[in-house]
Amino acid sequence: MRMAATSLPIVKKNQPHLYEDLVDFFDDPDAEQQEWQHAQSVQKGHGRLEVRAIWTSTQMNDWFETEWAGVAQVFRLRRCVKEGDKEREEIVYGLTNLRRRESERLAPARFPTSPLADRKSLAPTARCHR
Repeated sequence: MRMAATSLPIVKKNQPHLYEDLVDFFDDPDAEQQEWQHAQSVQKGHGRLEVRAIWTSTQMNDWFETEWAGVAQVFRLRRCVKEGDKEREEIVYGLTNLRRRESERLAPARFPTSPLADRKSLAPTARCHR
């Protein structure tokens, strides 16, 4: 599949191989994380604290090139929202044809989230808002 101009597809669990490849890659403690790029944004207002963090890498480009022609980066986007005593976390994975130079101008707050993303309810003292 050829990626369309400025493509940023979110990978869902109905794409099990692609989804698991990305989860395994970003969860691998032996991964070469020094190559990864990271950005974070914080928004606060109306009794709500939202933190979005994104990690991107070019290390999986060759792996995905046969199925996703034009892939330039893979990403993991984590969104943590705290409202009062309730806290939730959403993690989505995806790939994009945006090169690093092009994607650096995008703030994590502008990256998409998905209603089908992995959502986890967390205790207020959990890892989301450290």
